[in-house]
Amino acid sequence: MADPATELAREFLEFNNYTVKKQTKFYKNKKLKGTPGDIDIIAISPKGIDLGEFKLKNIVVAEVKSWNVMTKEQFNNIYLDKFKYINKDSIGWKQLKKYISSKRFDRILFCGATTNEVYKHAIKNRVRIITSGFIIKYFCDKYKSG
Repeated sequence: MADPATELAREFLEFNNYTVKKQTKFYKNKKLKGTPGDIDIIAISPKGIDLGEFKLKNIVVAEVKSWNVMTKEQFNNIYLDKFKYINKDSIGWKQLKKYISSKRFDRILFCGATTNEVYKHAIKNRVRIITSGFIIKYFCDKYKSG
């Protein structure tokens, strides 16, 4: 079983009509050799999510951290560990095309919490951050509205 943060992210995406694949093996080199890491979530939806100001494309590739990402340095370490390779066509697309049909997808970092500064820094790197607090508030609002 995945950690609780991954399960929360999965529930959020599935609730919004995504089909979710967890822990997909992923190599960080062109020759696809060595010990693979993993992509925590690959999710596909017929229409994505549109919550007004908050929108997600119909394809999501995500990394999940159960802890807070409060500094640019923490984000940069995550970016260099995962998203850097996902963004390289010769590495990322070579593997992702087995699971998704388009190079147009959202790169998401799910984490406990973040700061506005780190969020803006992530956007500059083509990564969006979704916090556990956002997801919990989303579910609470849905529950209240019936």
